Amino acid sequence: MVAHKGERRQHFQHAADGDGRTCASSGETALHKFAKKSLAVALRLKLPALRESNGRNSLDVVHEGDFVFDSAVLEKRHGEIVPDVVCRRAGRILHVEFLVTHACGPEKLAALRMLDVGSIEIDLSGYRDRPLDTLADAILSEAPRTAARPGRREADRSLH
Repeated sequence: MVAHKGERRQHFQHAADGDGRTCASSGETALHKFAKKSLAVALRLKLPALRESNGRNSLDVVHEGDFVFDSAVLEKRHGEIVPDVVCRRAGRILHVEFLVTHACGPEKLAALRMLDVGSIEIDLSGYRDRPLDTLADAILSEAPRTAARPGRREADRSLH
């Protein structure tokens, strides 16, 4: 925190990093919380296409499109990890991670693959300065998203 003693107003402000952003290392951001809640309420998400290949054959695991889920649970432990949101559709599971200040590390990505479920990371780092009331479409369909390669059993079945 930095004290500001202005003529009109005195206040405290979070100290800025070298790039001018504040709170980069603080706990969960308002955007991160808002993203999780938006997905849980909407129960829909645009997913990118995911195609698996072994060199000779390839399989469309997921076709790009809007998916509607039966349920979504926030921060539910699954094995060694706690995904931001666990979505379910007809008995299938999708783990959703929201990148606001830092991406999933290699250990978490490896743990997701070991769980043999689909996962996606949605990059909201470029949306930090937008008002929350304008973000629902970005969260659910516009923001860059990357599907993580699922485990072997998941690649044998598509979401469709």
